[in-house]
Amino acid sequence: MNRLEPLFFSPGSALGGKSKESFSRVGLLAIGFLTFWPIWPWYINRMLDHSDDPWGILALIACVYFLPWSRIDKDCSKITLGLVSIIIGMYSLLLPHLPKVIQALFAITLLAVILWETRPPSGWYALLVLSLPLIATLQFYVGYPLRLLIGICSSHLLSWCGLPVTHEEAALFWKDSIVLIDAPCSGISMMWFGAFLTACLACKARFPWKLTALAAMGTTLCIFGLNLLRNLILFFPESGLLTWPTWGHMTIGLILFAVACLCIFFWIKLLQKRFSI
Repeated sequence: MNRLEPLFFSPGSALGGKSKESFSRVGLLAIGFLTFWPIWPWYINRMLDHSDDPWGILALIACVYFLPWSRIDKDCSKITLGLVSIIIGMYSLLLPHLPKVIQALFAITLLAVILWETRPPSGWYALLVLSLPLIATLQFYVGYPLRLLIGICSSHLLSWCGLPVTHEEAALFWKDSIVLIDAPCSGISMMWFGAFLTACLACKARFPWKLTALAAMGTTLCIFGLNLLRNLILFFPESGLLTWPTWGHMTIGLILFAVACLCIFFWIKLLQKRFSI
């Protein structure tokens, strides 16, 4: 064994006359960081160039808080090494065709596998995904469909309330008034914070993957419903049907955001009680 081998290999105990080798976690982490070295400058730049909201830093701090520090100095199994090899192999084959955010997803998956031995806890992995600069990407791909859906739902609900409101794309029409459903009204920001809170609570409660998925579905429905309610309330002052102070817009948003946090908290508690976790 040469001088470089102790960084990656450490001899295990002999069981039944057979030697068992394990692999240094620190060494595999070093390989991972070197393999994905183009991702780290891109990540830092996206966090600092104001092209995206830097909320991922909050998720990254939470990841560090929930990190399994007791595992860092322990060795990895051959199964972990095999998964690392598969992830690096897939990344190498698909690299020319992948956008940076997908490359970053490969990178964080590799780190999660190394740190947690094969499959990481669902809540912690969700936090790791949320640490990526996703807000601008989500606004670009998902923001308009959400605004369109909110416009359709809002027009029908307002019509049922006796107001002849129609919609065209991401706009509501009532008499001579046009109320635009702009990017902030898509609810992407509220959805991100809801996902962040759900991931933190799921991580703390040690939810399995299926239960975290169930928690995420409930959070998504809750956030969408409250964001729809927010848009319905804001329709009245925006259309001139109601007059209120300039701070009313922000106040409604903050109140419904607080309601969303409470709903998510009680939803997680309900799941814990229901599944005895």
